[in-house]
Amino acid sequence: MTSDERQVQRDEQATIPDQMRAEHARLEALLAGMSDEELVRPEAFGAWSVKDMLAHITFWEQRVIAYSDGAKESLVGPDEDEQAAVDRINAEVLAANREQPLAEVRADFERSYQQVLRLAESLSADDLADDVLYSLFAGDTFEHYREHIEMLENGQHKE
Repeated sequence: MTSDERQVQRDEQATIPDQMRAEHARLEALLAGMSDEELVRPEAFGAWSVKDMLAHITFWEQRVIAYSDGAKESLVGPDEDEQAAVDRINAEVLAANREQPLAEVRADFERSYQQVLRLAESLSADDLADDVLYSLFAGDTFEHYREHIEMLENGQHKE
């Protein structure tokens, strides 16, 4: 990678908090237009409700925080396919949060977002130049929000 390419990458990485804010605001705007009944409706996304999706996003945001705090161990088993591991983890998160009340899920979702946003704001461009950390932030925050926004916008949320 040339020094110019590295500078472009650092500039993009420095905007992580801005991208998080923008995509999270889009997600919140969509959620604001939904009733509590819509948020808890089973199987809005396959086996998931929108509430389940919020718990799922919260889990992955918390994983970014844990990684930054030193929890570097992989969640993928030694002989496990990465996508199979993600599917397994998502199923575990779904099962663990299925009976949690909507108000708690919403509070955890907001609290987690504020925590991960503060973390992103506290990191230097050099910190975010770490490809693994940048990938975690992107994949588990603003890109992740965008993925679920697209599901909501494209009608994958059953009305």
